[in-house]
Amino acid sequence: DAESLVKDIKKNTPSRVEKDPYILDIEENLISKFGTKVKITQGNNKGKVEIEYYSDDDLNRILEILMN
Repeated sequence: DAESLVKDIKKNTPSRVEKDPYILDIEENLISKFGTKVKITQGNNKGKVEIEYYSDDDLNRILEILMN
């Protein structure tokens, strides 16, 4: 019964909104440039670009790319 209930809930839950192909392309270009995960989120007239790093050296490498 629990499995059936979960399936029904999933069917009635709105699915995640697909990202704009343009934004996906920008993400892919940034991932390639920085060599790490990049996520772009959009809101109403604003957004956020998140660049992941995994160590101080990784952060410094990304900062050097940004500064050049």
